[in-house]
Amino acid sequence: MSKKTIIATAALVVGILLFAALVMMPLLRAIRNDSANLETQYARVLQVSSAEKEMAEFLKFSQAQKDNFETIENIFVDAKTPIDFIQFVEEIAATSNLSVRITPESAKKQKGAPWPVMDFTLISTGGYPSFLSFLEKLENGPYLVSVQNTSVTRNRTSFKQENGSKDISFTLLLEVFTGPLPESTL
Repeated sequence: MSKKTIIATAALVVGILLFAALVMMPLLRAIRNDSANLETQYARVLQVSSAEKEMAEFLKFSQAQKDNFETIENIFVDAKTPIDFIQFVEEIAATSNLSVRITPESAKKQKGAPWPVMDFTLISTGGYPSFLSFLEKLENGPYLVSVQNTSVTRNRTSFKQENGSKDISFTLLLEVFTGPLPESTL
């Protein structure tokens, strides 16, 4: 082989290596980066479509359970104005032939409790069966109520009622779960 052929071959090999190093390598690196970006974008699209699907399922579920959500919301007493609960207690007291004095306290959030609570003190006098009827209606009512303390005493000066039962005086301390508290009471 002649020197010219060797030099031409060497120049061609160096040219191919330079072409590969200067043109092809950056091109391959760009293709690799673009494919990684495309894969990331595809994963994001899958995530978004999955989130949209979950959102649609949640909206469908929430519409189907709307009545149940309203029922759940109604079991909590309004912390600012517990008028509905007081009216409920007065109504069941009237149907149990009792007149009741209701003393609400301010709502508070106790440590470890799932919801804020509001205490009510109920004081009344009446027949023992009326008291039991009242207590049963209170427990089976639409509100989350917990009886914290009960005090029942027999009235010494009472006379026997028509059904043969004697009058009693009772005091109930109720703990009623409320909805979220206003920011000023926290």
